Amino acid sequence: MPNFIVHIGPHKTGTTYLQLTLAAAKDRLAAIGAVYPAIWYASPDNPSHHLLSQRVRQHELDALRREVRDLTALDCDTVIISAEDLKDLDNEEVKILADTLPSGRVTIVYYCRRWSELLPSAWQETIRQGQDHTLPEFLARRTVNLSTSMLVNYGNVLDKYIAAFGVRNVRLASYNNIVDSGWDLAEHFLTTFVAQGDVAQEDVAHGDRRPWPEVRARPNASMAPAEIEIIRMLNQIHHERGGGPGGALRNWYHLNAGRLDVSELSAAMNENMATIEFSDSSVRMEAFHQRLFKRYRTLMVPPASGDRLFTPHRRDLAYVLRDYLCDPAMMRRLDEIYRCFLAL
Repeated sequence: MPNFIVHIGPHKTGTTYLQLTLAAAKDRLAAIGAVYPAIWYASPDNPSHHLLSQRVRQHELDALRREVRDLTALDCDTVIISAEDLKDLDNEEVKILADTLPSGRVTIVYYCRRWSELLPSAWQETIRQGQDHTLPEFLARRTVNLSTSMLVNYGNVLDKYIAAFGVRNVRLASYNNIVDSGWDLAEHFLTTFVAQGDVAQEDVAHGDRRPWPEVRARPNASMAPAEIEIIRMLNQIHHERGGGPGGALRNWYHLNAGRLDVSELSAAMNENMATIEFSDSSVRMEAFHQRLFKRYRTLMVPPASGDRLFTPHRRDLAYVLRDYLCDPAMMRRLDEIYRCFLAL
C-alpha cells in the first residue's frame, strides 16, 4: 500500500508552480515509484486537486472512498496530493479526510511564508478573484487579531491537521528558507518528501540537491500597483452595478489589456502612490513569531533559519491613493473600460 503525501498549501507559497511541476513530471515520478493522480484536477490546465476538497466538503463519501481505494491499489510507493483548498476544511471535514486516507500512511505538508510577502501577495490574489478592498483595508482586517487570522496564524490550519492525523504525521516547511537558500521549490518538495530513498535527510540539510528538470513553470508574478488598482476599481464598479463575485473581469482585462488605452489612467495613479511599512520584526509580529516557532518547531524540515520560521524582512508596500479619482476624467475612463467588458 502506498504512502500519501498531502500538500495543503497554502495559497501564495508556490502552489501553482509545484502542481504544474508535479503534473508534468509524470515519468520522473514513476521512476521513483510516485504518482500525482489526475482524478481530482480542477481542470486539464489546473492540476490542483480541487475536486478532492470538493468531495470532502459536499460529503460525497462513496465516490471519495472509491477513488482512494483505487489509488491504494496502484503499484507505487507514494501518492502525492496537492490542493490549497484543503487548508480551509473545518475540523469535521479534516476528520473525514483522515478517516478516508489509509491510517498511519499519510504525511501532511504545509508551507509557511514571511508575512511581509504573504499579506500583499494574498491581497493581490483577492483582487484577482473579484474583491475591491484596498491594501490598507486588507492589512488592517488581517492583522487586527493575529491569533484568529487564517493568514498570519499558521497554527489555525496546523492544529486541525494535528488533531486528525497526529503530530508525527504533519510537516512544516518554510517557503522563504527554501527560496533564500537557492533551492527550487519543486526540487525541495520532491527531494524532502518523496525521494527520501535517494537522498537522506542529513544530505538535504547540508544542501545536497537532485535536479527535477522536466518543468520550470513560472510562479505567479505580482502585478504593478497601477495595474492592480485598475482591476480593483473595475471590481468596485462591477459590485456597485450588481455584478457577482469571481475572476471573470480580471481574466477579461488581461486578455484585452493590449487593446485598452490606460496610459492617462496609469499616469494619474502613478502620481498618487503611497507606501505602508510592514516589518516582520516589529515588536508585535516578533512576539507572535516566537510563539509560533516555539509551538511548531518540531514539525519543521530543513532548511532552517536559526530560532525562527524564516528570516524577518521589512518592506515598503506600494499602493495607489484614491486621490486620482478627484479628476472626473479618471472615473469616466474606468467606466468606459467597464462598459467594454459588458459589451463582450
